[in-house]
Amino acid sequence: MVSVAMGKFEKGEDETLGIHKLKGTFKNFWSFDADYDLRIIYSVNKNGSVILHILETLGTHSELYGQ
Repeated sequence: MVSVAMGKFEKGEDETLGIHKLKGTFKNFWSFDADYDLRIIYSVNKNGSVILHILETLGTHSELYGQ
């Protein structure tokens, strides 16, 4: 699923990815869904380059968002 999500992301925003700006501690980052419990976190630097960030497992969707 990660490669499918990355392919969609590389081609431009795709509404099925759920791209959204994060808040709080991660307010300088954006996120999109690779699958239900896996998020890709990224930032955009001043020249417009996208930087992907590798994060340790943060928990399931329910554990993170209480849903």
